Amino acid sequence: HEGMLLEYSGKPLGLMFWSAWTKQFLILSLLANILFPFHMATSANIAALALALLAFIGKLIAVGLIIVIVETAIAKMRLFRVKEVLGASLILAVLALIFSVEQSGGLPK
Repeated sequence: HEGMLLEYSGKPLGLMFWSAWTKQFLILSLLANILFPFHMATSANIAALALALLAFIGKLIAVGLIIVIVETAIAKMRLFRVKEVLGASLILAVLALIFSVEQSGGLPK
């Protein structure tokens, strides 16, 4: 990413930064609404939209804090511990899959 930016200056560089910020905002928005799927506006009145906007900003702040905490916690992780973390994440993913299948009524026959 940074090497690609060395070739640009002026307005094209600004567009590159803008596209990176837009991508980051969209990914954080999607992650925030997946992790915290509540307080979304169900009607188009001003009060509901204002509450949804405040909740959305709060969700973005919460996701940002979670990312900062995780990145700070694992920044000093050594390479030999990576397989332990990957093993734990695999176990959690399999458990999530099992619970999801069980909650949906089991495997199709």
